[in-house]
Amino acid sequence: MYDPRKALITVPEILPMTFSACPYFRQRWMEYRQHLSDSDDSDYVDLVYLARFVIEEYECGQEATVGLIFRLTEVVFNQGNEPAKHAFEVGFLEALQSLASWKRYGVEAFTRWLEPRSKMVWDGLTLSSRLQKT
Repeated sequence: MYDPRKALITVPEILPMTFSACPYFRQRWMEYRQHLSDSDDSDYVDLVYLARFVIEEYECGQEATVGLIFRLTEVVFNQGNEPAKHAFEVGFLEALQSLASWKRYGVEAFTRWLEPRSKMVWDGLTLSSRLQKT
């Protein structure tokens, strides 16, 4: 997944890492991308789709898959450059919180998979969301 001889993980490396960690996601992503226009071509759009994928996998009881994606998230927060971290924060975690907030199980369903760095980011997003509502 990550080659320690290289520099920090960059945004263009995120999708290949995700496909490596979760090959089933690649198939689903390719089907999803067929329906997008060129203007929708961005790493953030792809990471929002990853959040949707995690929601679907969770709802189907595929907790091992959910765990793999959260493990990848922690790797990016520990070994990614700032743009990669920001992409995962906004494109994945913030989207996941937003999507899960509309579900009966809520955002709390995903907190058990958070590791130290991703938990810190998750908690910051949660606090920011709460402050915006007041």
